[in-house]
Amino acid sequence: MDISFSPTALHRNLQRLLSIRLIVFICQTLALLYAWAVLELRLQYTA
Repeated sequence: MDISFSPTALHRNLQRLLSIRLIVFICQTLALLYAWAVLELRLQYTA
């Protein structure tokens, strides 16, 4: 029998997947905010 199909292991894998996706989402959001701030600064300097 494979243990990976037990509910606890499945739940653990799901939690790991969700945490990874959350970290990726946070990184993407920070990258977007950083790019937006850089663009704002460039616009202010050129104006």
